[in-house]
Amino acid sequence: IKKAINHFISTKNLSADDLLKIDYCTELISQGMKSTILQFEDKYYQYNGNVSTEKGLTIGGHESAFLADLAMSYLLEKCNKHFKGTLYHGIYRDDGIVIFNKNMSKHDMKSWLDNFQDSINKVSGNDYLKFTAEIWKYQSTNYSTRPVEGIKVITDNEFPFLDMCLKWSFK
Repeated sequence: IKKAINHFISTKNLSADDLLKIDYCTELISQGMKSTILQFEDKYYQYNGNVSTEKGLTIGGHESAFLADLAMSYLLEKCNKHFKGTLYHGIYRDDGIVIFNKNMSKHDMKSWLDNFQDSINKVSGNDYLKFTAEIWKYQSTNYSTRPVEGIKVITDNEFPFLDMCLKWSFK
């Protein structure tokens, strides 16, 4: 988070007062994270109230969404080279979409995903964020049924993304 903040404020000509406010807000967020009691259950952190659990951000907290967008904007900007062969890419919180300008095999997608993950890990300085991919190929019969770690092939005519349902249309 601090890397992202420093990156984005370095592109602005901010006053000393603005920088002081940013430091103050960052400290408030840090204090909030230190006082929110969480427990990791299944694949999500949940509020527990048990003093012996971890502390951090709650899902749905107002700062959680802001920090997710801030961190991912920074990471995507730093890893932008991976999107040169795409028609579109974007992210909303922890859900992203990339439209490649060619069909991708599971092997191609795994290679792209591994390279992207390596770049994210390098920029963030850790391996806490894990990316997976879904290939949307309507009525595909040319994909092997052999599983590839982190890759799922969707062959339905609908693809759920966020609160939308994208559909194939042949007009």
